[in-house]
Amino acid sequence: MDTFGDGSQGAVFDCLFINWVSTITFDWKVISGTDENGKTVFRHEYDYAGKLSLGGMMEDFLYETADAGAGEFSYFFMMPNTSSITYHLELRYGNSIEDLIRYNEGPHAYWLQVSRWMRMRK
Repeated sequence: MDTFGDGSQGAVFDCLFINWVSTITFDWKVISGTDENGKTVFRHEYDYAGKLSLGGMMEDFLYETADAGAGEFSYFFMMPNTSSITYHLELRYGNSIEDLIRYNEGPHAYWLQVSRWMRMRK
């Protein structure tokens, strides 16, 4: 918390992938990630688990995998952002819903990935 403050003075978010992921691919219900060498870091099938709110700032879609060993890739929280300048997808992933909804506390404090490094498969 000392590193980031409480957010009252504004905040800068880290918009890079975490957990050694370089590329994330969405292929219908399967979400996978590879490292910078193209090696698979994770690959799981996800189902819609409901709506979720990020600290009252954004509310959108939570996806969950049934794979018991998914660890930090157990949940994907995705928020389409339709600003007047650009359309992009913001997301967070992790192993705890409680951590995903807290934007300025916990292991994912001030981390929110932006879609410019993602690709969608047809």
